[in-house]
Amino acid sequence: MRAHSENENLNAIENARIEMDIALANVAAARDHARSALEAGDKLGTPYARVTGLAAIATAHRLNEQWDEAVAVLQEAVSAATGGLYRIGEGWFRAELAEALLGRGDLDQAEHEAQTAVTVAHARHSRCHEIRANLALARTQLRRACAQALDRAEQTLLCTQELIDETGARLYQPGVHECRAHLAQLRGDTSSVRRELDAARRLYAEMGATAQVERLSKEMDGSERRALLGEPGAKS
Repeated sequence: MRAHSENENLNAIENARIEMDIALANVAAARDHARSALEAGDKLGTPYARVTGLAAIATAHRLNEQWDEAVAVLQEAVSAATGGLYRIGEGWFRAELAEALLGRGDLDQAEHEAQTAVTVAHARHSRCHEIRANLALARTQLRRACAQALDRAEQTLLCTQELIDETGARLYQPGVHECRAHLAQLRGDTSSVRRELDAARRLYAEMGATAQVERLSKEMDGSERRALLGEPGAKS
């Protein structure tokens, strides 16, 4: 595509590659693919290519925990989408923005963006964007951690699972298991924590996401240590 200056297709496929980078937790690759997507979008010169390129760069910033940079770029992408450049992508951009805001510690704003992402993605029948938005919303509720928020997180994860079953979008299934594990941990259900983390780890292994497998293995070891030490909330 580069050799033949197929910038429209290059812009699109680099965004798809970033979805793989997210699943694989490959920050360096996401940065390279995002830069390529943005360069292709700039060469193409269309508003659509520009805004998807921005979203790609913002995702790379988020994976690299550059929260302020991710938030700034995603706010620009959301503004472009609501202005009519790419309305179908609004749920996607807002879900990413919610994740970046959550990483920065802006819980109230993150919750607002996640809920708006769910609403607009559902209204536009963008089922995969709705899955992403629901996961972002569940994470905001898990961060709140009060009883009401945990109930809402549980209900949101049920909706997410229904959407995955409907669409077959198994890319998002490990994220559901991880959220369920976090929910179980907050409720003191140690056995469920291990079961859900193990399910996520198996799925990541099937994807070849070795970095994710290693991360979850460490989390499972830490969960077991907390249970053995009898820390608060660690009960089977």
